[in-house]
Amino acid sequence: MNSSIFFKYMPKFKVFAKIQPHRLRSDLSEVTHTGQVWAEDDYRNVRFTNAKRWVNKNWGMVYAHQREPIICSERIVYCNGDGPLGHPISYICLDKPGKHWCHYCLKSFIREQKKK
Repeated sequence: MNSSIFFKYMPKFKVFAKIQPHRLRSDLSEVTHTGQVWAEDDYRNVRFTNAKRWVNKNWGMVYAHQREPIICSERIVYCNGDGPLGHPISYICLDKPGKHWCHYCLKSFIREQKKK
């Protein structure tokens, strides 16, 4: 945008910055899964003056940790997402104890401990 055009129309842009959002609304103070929450007088809340701000409570990470892990006997496993619309192959090293996740689909894998 040319700077002279910007300064010509700048008074019109200031009008939007002065619009105050509705006070005491609980939906404006909820934190989203990406951590977005703004002060009540922030200009980004203008889009919620006529509508409620909907925040999804069902975060994918919560459900990923509830899934049962896949128990494997190999040191290195791969995950391709299963099915025709999977993801690129991701190799996962299971040398360290505990759960290991595929960084695409969040499937978890555990290495089966050998009995001595």
